[in-house]
Amino acid sequence: MVAFLRSTGSSLVLRRSEQICSRQRVNVMSAAGSLDEEPMLQYVLVRRDLMTDMQWPLGSVITQGVHAAVGALWTYREDEDTKKYCSQSGGLETSASFSGDISNQMHTVVLGAKNEAEMIKLAETLDNADKSYALWREHPENICTALATKPYHKSEIQPYFKKFRLLK
Repeated sequence: MVAFLRSTGSSLVLRRSEQICSRQRVNVMSAAGSLDEEPMLQYVLVRRDLMTDMQWPLGSVITQGVHAAVGALWTYREDEDTKKYCSQSGGLETSASFSGDISNQMHTVVLGAKNEAEMIKLAETLDNADKSYALWREHPENICTALATKPYHKSEIQPYFKKFRLLK
């Protein structure tokens, strides 16, 4: 499914996976306990070559990751894991309230891909593993710039991102 955002000239390519049944969840449980004890996290992968080879400003590169992350959260907003992740707002201060409790924060990992080909390869791997994500495509350049997963328990998604380094 592709959602075109005509006002910005960008598009979001979405991948929707099937619900994970409880039997499958048992198979990925950690030795320490159930998945409910594991942190929920969202991975965001941004292309490094946007900064190095293409000389994009830092703000523009950050924006690409934000578009993908928000796109994934919005698209999978009805998913139970996404609801749980979004309820972990311990680090969010708003004018409405601040509890001071930071023990239940959202966890987001921002990594860098070498280039578009490496990002597309990961997208194909995630497709084959039936993992949900959003892939941000910038227009008029028509290039994939960022990928963000829906929130998952760490053990369910981390293996797909082990080869990538933190974006610096």
